[in-house]
Amino acid sequence: MITVPAFQFDEVTHTYMESGVIRPSVTQCLKSEGFINFDGIPAQILERKRLLGTLVHQAAELWDRGEDLQEYNITAEVYDYLQGYVNFLGDSDFEITEIENGCIGDTRGMRYGMKPDRKGIWRGKKHVIELKCGASESPVWGLQLAGYDPEQECERAALQLGPSFKRGYKLFPYKEKSDYHVWEGTLANSIWKINKRIFVAENVPERVAA
Repeated sequence: MITVPAFQFDEVTHTYMESGVIRPSVTQCLKSEGFINFDGIPAQILERKRLLGTLVHQAAELWDRGEDLQEYNITAEVYDYLQGYVNFLGDSDFEITEIENGCIGDTRGMRYGMKPDRKGIWRGKKHVIELKCGASESPVWGLQLAGYDPEQECERAALQLGPSFKRGYKLFPYKEKSDYHVWEGTLANSIWKINKRIFVAENVPERVAA
């Protein structure tokens, strides 16, 4: 992975730009290829899930940075999800090295934007972990995590949070090497579509995949 400190990220349009060139995000690429599709789901439900995912991620980041959560207006629902994250950290001794570090990834010369939730060391190995608040696991999470690991040096796992789970969380490891091949094809196809103006990268926040 090549990290370029000079890249720009527009929070409003969720756009990564490097040397004047717009780079698609991992989520945008997955949406381009149909791996993320919310057709038929009412807009109000999507917005509620997006907002919940955003608030849970924000609360988890505050926790990791040692902030006093009592200084923030955090709802009981968000706390229910946050407790699962706190339990996971205590149960696993996961050593965090990066928190939502936005950067530019490079896969075979194809560059794209990404913001993995957490990177760290667990059981002596590098890990990239995504926090999820959805009701059910999706194999697309494995592709998303493959995009977040362009050098294929990390163990990948999704941490699904929710009060319905024992200890408030469930961990889904992704071991299939084929995920990296599928991600590479997804990235190549998406860039080709963008260059040919067949696909326009939409205003899709990373949390929409949560």
